[in-house]
Amino acid sequence: MPSLNQILLIGRLTRADRNDETSTNGAELRHTDSGRPVIRFRLAVDRPGTGQADFFDVIWWGPSPDGDPDGVKCKRFEQHVHYLRKGRLLLVKGRMQARSYETQDGLRRQVWEVHVGGAGSQVVYLDRLPDEVPPLPDDDDAVPF
Repeated sequence: MPSLNQILLIGRLTRADRNDETSTNGAELRHTDSGRPVIRFRLAVDRPGTGQADFFDVIWWGPSPDGDPDGVKCKRFEQHVHYLRKGRLLLVKGRMQARSYETQDGLRRQVWEVHVGGAGSQVVYLDRLPDEVPPLPDDDDAVPF
């Protein structure tokens, strides 16, 4: 039986959950044990006519280091964390995924996250870059010819 798990959101970045060296004002960069970069951020999506918003946790998966032996793709992906600032307007296309965990009190919790990465997923900047942020570097050096 066919199925579909796809979500399309347009909203603004809110603050990162953490405030340390791995995060900017709007996003947090981490790496998996295998070295794959992952950017986490929260997106606020307005409910038209209500003055309220829904908040979505977004997990943006970078390229696998296995397919990037010289690290160029991973380094380029990691630069996005500098552009993901509080207030940026984004289009996010991904899939919803549930994750369960246990609290310190022994209670089971479930959270829903938007996962971006793979075929059909994308993050699109819908507003201008701030003047203080340099443009993403060209990756022409990665082209083998």
